[in-house]
Amino acid sequence: MTSLPLFTLAAVAGDGCLGIPSGRPNSVYLSFTHSADQREYLVYKMNRINEELGTKGTVSRPRAVYDSRTNKYYMSCQSMVVNPALKELYSLFYLDGEKRFTSRVLNLLGLEALAIFWMDDGNVGATTSAVNKGILNLYRPLGEARLVCDWIQELTGVEAKPYRDGSSYRVRICRSLMPRFLAKIRPFVHTSMRKKVTLYFSHYNTKSKREYETSLTIPFVDEGDKAARARSKCAV
Repeated sequence: MTSLPLFTLAAVAGDGCLGIPSGRPNSVYLSFTHSADQREYLVYKMNRINEELGTKGTVSRPRAVYDSRTNKYYMSCQSMVVNPALKELYSLFYLDGEKRFTSRVLNLLGLEALAIFWMDDGNVGATTSAVNKGILNLYRPLGEARLVCDWIQELTGVEAKPYRDGSSYRVRICRSLMPRFLAKIRPFVHTSMRKKVTLYFSHYNTKSKREYETSLTIPFVDEGDKAARARSKCAV
């Protein structure tokens, strides 16, 4: 198991989609679709996957892609690779042709995987009632949501809770715990996705605000300590 391509496995946990091409039962592909404004992040992900798998995947230029869920077109970027190593990931992560979160998978994944998962499917609430709350758009059954919550707490020491949304469940982190959570994943977050780890505070000097401002000195995965310190001095 230690020889598994763990960054690639982490990417599957988020927006990555594994599939078997029609008429090619012994092949497995990994594909991604991201909004056009996340192209830089997708390029970073594909570069890491190419290094790990020895592939030469590229990222398309933005183009209009139809989304059947909303019946609208969105400017999106896409990428795909095919590699024999993906067969093992498919058998590990997919049951009956559907992605499933199991203890077997989550036990292989660490903080970098959680950061990728958050950049892909997480966000910080911005409305008045949800400001600074963390929401992971999991959309899985309750059992899987609970496993993911336990995984998050084991990695970060932060309690996450499942909450129902229609027939499935998402994951929520309360606002008071978000500074601690974001500090844990920040070293693995790409600068182009900084909005996913940005909190908003008033002028009041609260404990959460102080904890968050301290975390701003932690560099993103693609920058150095000096850049992080300079940015933190300019933070509001």
